[in-house]
Amino acid sequence: MVSPVAVGPPRQNRASIDMAFDYCKTVRFFLPKASEVTKGESMKPIVPPATDSSEVDEAGHGSARSTSGTDGVVDVPPDLLQASLTLEGRAGSERDYFDELVEATGESWWGHGTRAGKHRLARRGQIVAACLPLGPGYSVLEIGAGAGALTLAVLAAGPAARLTVTDVSPRSLEALKQRAAQYANLQYEVQDGVALTYADRSFDAVIGNSILHHLSPQRCLGELFRVLRPGGSLLFFEPNQLNPQVAFEKTLGRLLMAKAIEVSPTERTFSRWTYARYLRDSGFGSVRVKPFDFVHPITPRMAVGLVDALGRFVEHVPVLREISGSLLLQAKRPE
Repeated sequence: MVSPVAVGPPRQNRASIDMAFDYCKTVRFFLPKASEVTKGESMKPIVPPATDSSEVDEAGHGSARSTSGTDGVVDVPPDLLQASLTLEGRAGSERDYFDELVEATGESWWGHGTRAGKHRLARRGQIVAACLPLGPGYSVLEIGAGAGALTLAVLAAGPAARLTVTDVSPRSLEALKQRAAQYANLQYEVQDGVALTYADRSFDAVIGNSILHHLSPQRCLGELFRVLRPGGSLLFFEPNQLNPQVAFEKTLGRLLMAKAIEVSPTERTFSRWTYARYLRDSGFGSVRVKPFDFVHPITPRMAVGLVDALGRFVEHVPVLREISGSLLLQAKRPE
């Protein structure tokens, strides 16, 4: 292991610098990350990828050693990289953050309440309804449901959907219950997306909106693969690391205005190539991750329709589409 380095910028600044370098490398198509989460029963410290002086285990994870030959722990900024936290610590941090946020604002994120934000959610609900055969005999698990932004959009597009909605935040689920009181086809449970308590092969589909980047994606996708039935579908919407605003928000924005823009302590973003790799590594097939959505929540009411139309066009334009605001992740568990 690489020994800790005592010199350098403060932890919080180092966290944002690390994210900035990660973003730049992705733009340059340096797809392998400078750090990866190792698999195991508990969260491990992040270490650099294997080099000439490193060892690689059977799963392909590097275990770097210091040139002095003394093993140590990599000095990972815990306020940014949730992989350096224990499962309980990461989940507790997210639970407390979103309990307080929903208690104060009634929403899991400010962008869900604007005119443009509601337009974005409606489109996502329509995509879910179009891609999945929602109905009484088709069980869908939603992780990270929060106060119900995607849940209600899905129900608006497919009222017969049978959903099990989960979140690590009890207060968020209470808010969702109040909003969806008219629907009898919902089941609510406090669950952590990286440690689900459901039996293997329990659901026909799993969905989520802006949740994987709050977790360890590899762990979460492994759990989702486990609880999906063979042939089951995965459909998620996630922030796009290559979008300039998203990149700023998760780097300098975190330092300057984290509370104002509602960035939680453990979230980070990923590129579409990284998500595709994580999906395949977790066993999924028919993997498709595409740039999606150019409508920002602060888009003026009168301009939403025009921006949406232009955005849908740009979604099909090579290179330009790569800076979309979100990513649409689709995959299946093989039969």
